[in-house]
This record gives sequence, C-alpha cells and structure tokens, in this order.
Amino acid sequence: MVGRIILGLALVVASRYLLRISLVHGRSYLSETSGRRRDFKRAEGPKPLLWIICLAFVPLLGIQFFLMHIDAVHAGHKAWPVDIVAGVGLTCCIVWVYLVAKILRH
Repeated sequence: MVGRIILGLALVVASRYLLRISLVHGRSYLSETSGRRRDFKRAEGPKPLLWIICLAFVPLLGIQFFLMHIDAVHAGHKAWPVDIVAGVGLTCCIVWVYLVAKILRH
C-alpha cells in the first residue's frame, strides 16, 4: 500500500515537471498582435541519454511480460508481478511520451 502511495506521488511530481517543460501554460498567442515579433528558435532535439533510457526500457518490458507469464502459469497468487507490470508500463509511457514530445518540438 505504501509503495503505491509513493508511486502515485512520484507520478504527480513527474507530471508537474512534464507540464512545466512542455510550455503548455506559456504566453498567449493573442499578444502577438501588438506588433512585437518573437524570436522563434527551434527547440533542441532529444539528447543521446534519452534515447539510451528509452531503449533500455525495451528489455525491461520483455522481462516484466515474462515474469507475468510465469506468475500466470502458477495460478497468479503473487501480487508483485502485477506491481512490476504497472510500474514498468507506466514509466515506459512517461519516458516515451517525453521522447515523442521532444521529437515533435524539434
């Protein structure tokens, strides 16, 4: 139970960070009519470390599916494989969405 609360708090912090860096709540485009021009420089693309992290999650997905399969074969009496599936899947979604956001901003 405590692990799920900590995971939930970590997700709240991560989503707040992703919201802050996505510039969703930035300046309104209506202020562009004032005649002042903005310097539209392109954002940086994803760094190599982000690519390495994203690729490192691919084997983790395979391992977690294998562990889930082993648990299912033995009648699924353990709860920890489900927690691992949820944790790895959620982390993969967050990291991969961040990678796609960085690619589309570039």
